[in-house]
Amino acid sequence: MSNVMVTIIYAFCGGVFGASIGALWAFILCTLIAVMGALVVLAGGSDFILMQVALGPIFGPAAGGFLSGVVAATYAHGVRKNHPTNNAKDIVTPLMGTSWDVLFVGGISAVISFYFAALLSKVPFIQLGDTGAISIVVLSLLSRVLFLKESIFGNKKSIEKHGIFGTNNYELSWCGYMTPKPLLMMIGISMGGFSAAVAAGTLSVLRPLVESGQINAGLAWTVPLFFTWGISGIMLTMMALGQGATGRVPVTHAISLVGALMFLHTEPIFGTNTAILFGILGGIMGMAVQEFGARVFWNHGGNHIDPPAFSIAVNTLFINILFSFISLH
Repeated sequence: MSNVMVTIIYAFCGGVFGASIGALWAFILCTLIAVMGALVVLAGGSDFILMQVALGPIFGPAAGGFLSGVVAATYAHGVRKNHPTNNAKDIVTPLMGTSWDVLFVGGISAVISFYFAALLSKVPFIQLGDTGAISIVVLSLLSRVLFLKESIFGNKKSIEKHGIFGTNNYELSWCGYMTPKPLLMMIGISMGGFSAAVAAGTLSVLRPLVESGQINAGLAWTVPLFFTWGISGIMLTMMALGQGATGRVPVTHAISLVGALMFLHTEPIFGTNTAILFGILGGIMGMAVQEFGARVFWNHGGNHIDPPAFSIAVNTLFINILFSFISLH
């Protein structure tokens, strides 16, 4: 059996599983696996769990670890009319009780998304961004158009009534409890700094492992970048299980990743202490673009267009292109 066929099987099976348990639960599991995989690498072990399972075709977020559940939920609501809560924005409820074709759509979408991300990684400039996050956003929007017959921005009447950036006093908002600007700023600053600090610590462990040949150099970038992203994802368990105020946890995985990315780019230039300040700036950027994405693509729409994925897609593209030009000069 060819490697391509094996990869297709990996992605399809992970996609079916991810859809069956629901997108949010799949993502929580994905991030838990990512942290476990990162710890294995930090101990000088194999990168298989991190790179092939948590961030790869088996159960990466652009495959079964999130995207498949989003597309399957949209199909279940818009086409099959059998979503358990009759709400395509509901990415918490498992889809196991729907129908076989809903799960099949989840599997197929995981395969398409994984290979679309791989295709994007060959496109000049686009390849510098997180192509998995780009794929999540594009395919979620495509499923909105195909299955719900909405525009990419959502319901026209809602946009006309409230304005594209309107929240109707946060009633339309994605995670309205964290939408007020002072709260957004505080969580952006804190998670950006926290993520940068953790990235600094993991980097200090990984560099000797690279020098001794125990791990490849790329992992000294990937592990610090995704470690706090994984921790932030695990935090969403409280959202999935919580009722009312108990579930009002901040959604910070995009903020964490962008903060770590800014730290990794600036640490070789300015040193660790100053780079942590850039990590805080990255956290603010991650927070701001996340909220922008929520207002433009989530608030008025009928399905889930992931604001954190949008933030990761935009910020990684911008930051990596910026520093690629800086490195040339």
